Amino acid sequence: AILAGLAAWWLLNDRMSADQPMPTALHFTPLSKPLPVPDVPFIDANGLERRFVDWRGKGIVLNFWATWCGPCVREMPSLDRLADRVADEGIVVIPLSGDRGGIAVVKAFYERQGLKKLGIYLDPKRAVGAEFGVEFLPLTVFIGRDGLVLGSHSGFAEWDSPEGLALVRRYL
Repeated sequence: AILAGLAAWWLLNDRMSADQPMPTALHFTPLSKPLPVPDVPFIDANGLERRFVDWRGKGIVLNFWATWCGPCVREMPSLDRLADRVADEGIVVIPLSGDRGGIAVVKAFYERQGLKKLGIYLDPKRAVGAEFGVEFLPLTVFIGRDGLVLGSHSGFAEWDSPEGLALVRRYL
C-alpha cells in the first residue's frame, strides 16, 4: 500500500462526532518520490467503471470518506465548495465513498447535505482504499496531472479555506 502509515494521527479524530469542533490545520505529507497511481477501478453514479487515468491531464483531489464518518460529514461541504472553485483550473475533486449501502445511501446523503458540485464515486469493496493503504477516514490524496501520487492529508480539513485552496493550487 503506497500511503500506509500516513493516517496514524487520525485515531483521535476518528472518535469525534460530526457536531464537535474540528481541527482546521492542514497536515499534508508530500511523498519524497511521487508514485504511479494504482490502476484499480471504482464505480461512478451511473454504475460505470472508472479509473484515475480517465482524468489524466487534470489534478485530482481524491477523498476517501463514508456517510457514517463524523469528520467526513463535516468535511464534505468544504469539498463541494472546493470542487466549484477549482473546476476551471483543471482540478477535479473525487470523493470516493466506502459505504457498503451503495449508491442509494450516498445519493440520499448528497441530497440532505445539498452537495451539488461533487460527483458520486463508490469503492464498495474498498479495493482502491486498500491500494492506498487507507486505515482511517477521511484521507485526502493529491494526484498530479501526470498520474503520480504526490502526497496525502489525514483527517478533516476545510478545503475551501485560504490555506486549503493554497495547498491544492500549489501541488495541483
